[in-house]
Amino acid sequence: MEKTLKKLMVRYLAPITRQFNEFRTWWVGELIAWLPERFRRAILQRNQCVDIGIHAGEFVISGKSGTDNVEIKRFQRGNESDYELPAAVTDTRLVLPPEQVLTLQLTLPLATEENLHEALSFQMDRLTPFSVDQVYYDCQITNRDGSNQTLLVDLVVAPREYVDNVLDELNSAGLAPDRISVVDDISDELKSVNLLPAKQRKRRRPGLRRRRNLLLAGANLLLVAAVLATPIIQKQQLIRSLEPRLQQAIEDARAGVELREEVAQLAATSEYLQDKKQSDPLVMRTMDEVTRLLPDNTWISRFDLSRGEIQIQGQSSASASLIRLLESSGLLKNVRFRSPVTRIGNTNEDRFHLSAEIIQVSQND
Repeated sequence: MEKTLKKLMVRYLAPITRQFNEFRTWWVGELIAWLPERFRRAILQRNQCVDIGIHAGEFVISGKSGTDNVEIKRFQRGNESDYELPAAVTDTRLVLPPEQVLTLQLTLPLATEENLHEALSFQMDRLTPFSVDQVYYDCQITNRDGSNQTLLVDLVVAPREYVDNVLDELNSAGLAPDRISVVDDISDELKSVNLLPAKQRKRRRPGLRRRRNLLLAGANLLLVAAVLATPIIQKQQLIRSLEPRLQQAIEDARAGVELREEVAQLAATSEYLQDKKQSDPLVMRTMDEVTRLLPDNTWISRFDLSRGEIQIQGQSSASASLIRLLESSGLLKNVRFRSPVTRIGNTNEDRFHLSAEIIQVSQND
C-alpha cells in the first residue's frame, strides 16, 4: 500500500507542481514584458545581485553591468572591510573555488525525487570520501527520463569545516551571503544549488516600491492561482493524511535494507575468505603479512585484491608510517596512497586509501 502511494505521489503530484512553477515563472515574465520600459527597468534594478569569489587569499566582490561581470572591491581574507553593499542589492552569493568542491553526476531511480536530499545523505559515505556530518551538500536535477524511470542528478559537496571558516570571515566583515554556489565546469555558469547551511538562510522582505511595481502582476497571478489551487490543495490534504503511514513505511524499509546489506556483506566476506584460502594460498599469505605489519592503531575497513594488486582502506593515527611498514615486506612493492589522506573530525586519526603490488613468489618459499 505504501509503495503504491509513493508511486502515485511521484507520478501525479510532482509533475503538477513542476508545471505550476514553470507556468508561474512564464506568466510573471510575460506580464513584466508588457510594462512600460521605465517600470521594467526599475523592477530589474531592485533585484541586483553581487558575487563574492575567493582568489589567491582575497575576497573579490563583483556584479553585473549589462552582460559584463565587473569587479567592485577586493580585500584580504581575515581582514575587516569598510565596504558596505548598496541598498539595491537583494542577493549576495558566495562562489566557492572549484578545488574546494566535489561534483558528482549520478543516475538515480525516479522514485527518489520526493526524498532526494535524504536519499543522498544515506549514500554520502559510499559516494564520497566524507560522512554526511563532514560536508554541506545540495543537488541539481539535470534530466528526467520517464521511459527508464531515472533521474540525472548533479551532487555538489563542500567540506563543512572550510565553508564554516569562510562564513565566519565574511560575517566578521559584515558581508554575510544569502546563498553559496559553485561554477559549472562545462557551461562556466553558476549551478542552481545552495550550500549555505539552512540555519543561516534568511528571507528578505520586498520593499514598498517593489510591491507597488509588482501589484499588477501579482493580481493577475492570484487569479490564475485561484483556478489552479483547488485540485492542488485537495491533493496536499490527501498527502498530509497519508504522510505518517508513509514515513513509517520508509523507516521500516530503511531498517530492512540495512539489515539485508549487513547480512549480505558478512556472508560475502566469509565466502570470499574460504574460497581464497582454498584456491590461492598467496592471498592468505598476503593478508597475513599485511595484518602482521600494520600497527595496532590502524583499522582496515576494506581490503581488495585483484590482478596482483591490493587496495586497503581504513583509518589510522600513524598514516605517515604505513608506506614504510608495508614496503618492508618481501611480498609487496610499489606501495602508494591512492587518494589524499584526510583527517577525521574531532579525532587524531586519518582516513587513508593505499595500494601495493604483490610480488609473485613461489608457494614453497
